[in-house]
Amino acid sequence: MRSRLLWACGLAALLALAAMPAALGQKILPKFPYCRCVKKGPYALAKNVDEIDGYYCFEIEQVPCGKDKCCKMDLRKVEFDANVACRDTTKVTAMVNGLLPKQQPTWTAPQDTPAGKAVLKLSGLGLNITTAPGSLVCLKLDGQCNTLEKLCAVPKGQMPGICAISMFNTKDTCCPISQTGWPFPPTPPPPSTRPSPPPRPPPSPPPPRKPSPPPSPPASCPICITLNTTDVSLTREVCDNLADYVNSVWVDRSNATLLQPFSCSLATPSQVKICAVAEGKPDTVDFAGIAEDTYEIQLMLEELGLSCAFPSMMGTSMVYLVEYGTCRAVFTYVQDCKQPGPQPFPFCVCNRRPKATPFALDPTIRVKPGSSPRSTNYCWTATTVAPYDPTSPCGKTNELYKAEFYVRNNTRGAVTGLTAAGKSWSPVWDSDGKVFRLTNLMWTVDFVNTNQPQICVELTGITLGQFCVTANCQYALFDASKSCCPMGTASLG
Repeated sequence: MRSRLLWACGLAALLALAAMPAALGQKILPKFPYCRCVKKGPYALAKNVDEIDGYYCFEIEQVPCGKDKCCKMDLRKVEFDANVACRDTTKVTAMVNGLLPKQQPTWTAPQDTPAGKAVLKLSGLGLNITTAPGSLVCLKLDGQCNTLEKLCAVPKGQMPGICAISMFNTKDTCCPISQTGWPFPPTPPPPSTRPSPPPRPPPSPPPPRKPSPPPSPPASCPICITLNTTDVSLTREVCDNLADYVNSVWVDRSNATLLQPFSCSLATPSQVKICAVAEGKPDTVDFAGIAEDTYEIQLMLEELGLSCAFPSMMGTSMVYLVEYGTCRAVFTYVQDCKQPGPQPFPFCVCNRRPKATPFALDPTIRVKPGSSPRSTNYCWTATTVAPYDPTSPCGKTNELYKAEFYVRNNTRGAVTGLTAAGKSWSPVWDSDGKVFRLTNLMWTVDFVNTNQPQICVELTGITLGQFCVTANCQYALFDASKSCCPMGTASLG
């Protein structure tokens, strides 16, 4: 009997101990972000959220911080306090400053997360106190939790759709928290006009009615482009040259109608700004097709002598910003020329400047039938150009060694054929599957001029838009030394 009592007491004690961790965890860290860190810092997400092309977009703001140890923190990741029901039922796709980031959002449930909660994490941002403010983080929600009301755990005292977020530095020691999710307030209706007072007696014929005013013209949209940097000194000449370039190249090609052309509105050593007035919202869409294309931005910076290809720009960073008033969301792009650091495509240190060598690909991609009804051949045509500096080592190059294309890392199985100059070729993929390359081409300038050889990729089951990372397919052409890799883009004609 005594042994039975001891056994029963022991079992009760074990059951009590088994129930303790969850309770203890909730007592230790009951509040988001469910970890020990300094919850004050220089960043917050703007309270208002934009809905753009199916994405919820949040702007990173710089907020007063004082002299706390986290006030100069970098920004590695953003976490959202979410409902646990979304973790296995919702796919989240992110865009950062209009580009797909290297890491897509992931779901976690830290040890001290309360019941019913999960954490949505977007890591690998690589931003800092200079580049983070004004950056735009956009999330597309597919699945059960396809709205912020369903995704976010409601903060105490708030309504559904409001999200608690935390922003972490690389060491995870700083985690400033803020709340976002409020829609932008609607435009107030025009004030109502008072009715005319009744005529006074004695009765008299009413005065003739005034003709109705002409209909209001469609609302115009301001467009401003800003370059910000603290690493080099900008001038009024740079501002004027920027306006001239945008007017003569981008506006002409975009089919946007401007009521006022771009002109310099601000020129300081750290910032230049040009502004114009577009006729309406459709014109901002047309203009954004070029002004928000990162390849076009790089060509513009190249023309102004502000790209990373210039030695004077090494070790600098520059923020490019396009604002459209209330007609369209802000677009931000960061050019980072600081070393060391992750390189953009083609992800190596080489001269990416267009026309660095005599080789390029025609900007129009040709379409040919594939080997089956489900496949299509997409062909890039090689051509020659005049190098921007024929006396440089890159300019003297006489041989095209390899071509690389920036592609999505889940498309390897869709490539069912590859030819170069009419010959079957073996493709090479990098370890991440983001770069598709053809090596040992050994095409000379004379060979390209004489034959205009094509690189044809046969895709089965997917389109070219699903193959390339960007809307205009990016490529890089290497010489044998691999120190010259002029970039370019091409698209369907």
